[in-house]
Amino acid sequence: MVLSSFNIKIIYFIFLLFHLHLSHFFFEFNSLYVEAFFSGSLYMLTFILLNPHKINPYLLVAVIISFFSLMIGIYNDWYLGDIIGDSYRYVAPILGFAVGLKLLDEVNSEGINKLIKIILIIYTSLFLFDVIEFLIIALINNNELFTYANRINIDVSPILFIFGYSLFIQKPFNYYTLLFAIVAFFTISIMLINLSKANFILIFLYMLIPMIFLKKYLMNIFLIILILILFVILFDLIEYRINPMIKTISDFITLNEINTHDYSTASRLTEVSTIFKSFSNNILMIFTGFGNGSLLMGIESSAGINPINFRENGGLHHIHIEYFSLLYRNGIIGLLFYVYWQLYIIRKSLVFTNNHTYSVSLQYLFSICIGTYIIGISMIAFTNAGFYGKLGIGLLAALVIKISNLKKHNE
Repeated sequence: MVLSSFNIKIIYFIFLLFHLHLSHFFFEFNSLYVEAFFSGSLYMLTFILLNPHKINPYLLVAVIISFFSLMIGIYNDWYLGDIIGDSYRYVAPILGFAVGLKLLDEVNSEGINKLIKIILIIYTSLFLFDVIEFLIIALINNNELFTYANRINIDVSPILFIFGYSLFIQKPFNYYTLLFAIVAFFTISIMLINLSKANFILIFLYMLIPMIFLKKYLMNIFLIILILILFVILFDLIEYRINPMIKTISDFITLNEINTHDYSTASRLTEVSTIFKSFSNNILMIFTGFGNGSLLMGIESSAGINPINFRENGGLHHIHIEYFSLLYRNGIIGLLFYVYWQLYIIRKSLVFTNNHTYSVSLQYLFSICIGTYIIGISMIAFTNAGFYGKLGIGLLAALVIKISNLKKHNE
């Protein structure tokens, strides 16, 4: 069988999306820097070999902003490794986006449907492999399941969950939807077994957003509410995770002090307050930032922050909240560009919802899935890293644009 050029590009798109998963079957990267260098070089080489007639405007803007921040970082004499790492991470999702657009440029609607099916099959296979591997290890080591110390570490793909969930809520209740409810409860439990507040927020968003755009059935909604109530009760999320977070934030607002009722919240509040102090001392830097590689100075490790995040000079490099990290390093210009790109992808992913007569197709569902996933990541960026350094998110964003363009062509 002779492979056409667009079939080769589909295969390579899949390889880029899952290359880190595949590489882990053969070897482990001994450093995140090595992993980033490997992935970044692969994407950049692909971009160069594709020989685009014109550079993607979003990538061009991202490169200019990141280069400007790199020069500021060098001028401020930050650590060179941090400068290079931050410069790469800022551009990464936009680079993935530009590469994805070029790979999918000539792929037709049938090819996109094949691509979506293969992506879902691979996500499902990886999930099942993780489940089997975990159960085998747990049985060999006689681990207690469903405890914080032995919490389940399984990669549940948000795209896979959202797609299955979207199918679930648009179908009438039957034995298949009941089966999905059971499977969904299992996967939700896996995602929440570590009592993560971020996962709690994500699950809530992943369940809410598709309900807004897809047809809903009363029995399905009842099962969803039942699942939500069960896992909140089962994992004591409110008592052990939410209440300490609220108490820490309340003390910060009312008493103007940061208490460690919840260490993760305390560390983030410490970082944010230090960022505002830095800008108050040099207000003009809010436009340009302090450059890639910049460190937060004057923070003690007792503030609930892991000591590994501090550099030799006592400066803190890792800033948990992505939007404040972008603001501190790339200024308000770099932050607004990132937000604009996110909103652009989200708007394109939900373009089908403007046409209520459009049939619920595979592309329609997958576009909404990616849009839901990106909205979730955008919200999580208020607490953790979101898009920063994620090449794969850029590829998925490119798929959204391709589906949107196909819809316009068919109208």
